[in-house]
Amino acid sequence: MKAHNAGYDSALTGHVFIRLAHFYCLWKCSSPNIKPFHLLDYFREFSKFRNCLNLIRCSISHINLSNSDPKSKRPQWIVVKTRDKIRVKTPPCFSCVKCIWECER
Repeated sequence: MKAHNAGYDSALTGHVFIRLAHFYCLWKCSSPNIKPFHLLDYFREFSKFRNCLNLIRCSISHINLSNSDPKSKRPQWIVVKTRDKIRVKTPPCFSCVKCIWECER
């Protein structure tokens, strides 16, 4: 079993964040004269995402720790289709949505 190196993981996460911030700033930049960006430029562009936590497979896309949460943009129901056309037990993560099984249509 390979040991987990948290220092490497955090350094790589920071590197990816800075790269994405740079590409985001380039994309948002409307000036034809592109100047080198500073770290404060990245923080300024990402300030609208401050205190927001991304949520996966939830009824909302993220939670905001400093303001109210956004309204859900995800559907209230989901169509589930299995290969064998049989109904399986609904996972607990789908408790907030109505599952419509393809075999019952």
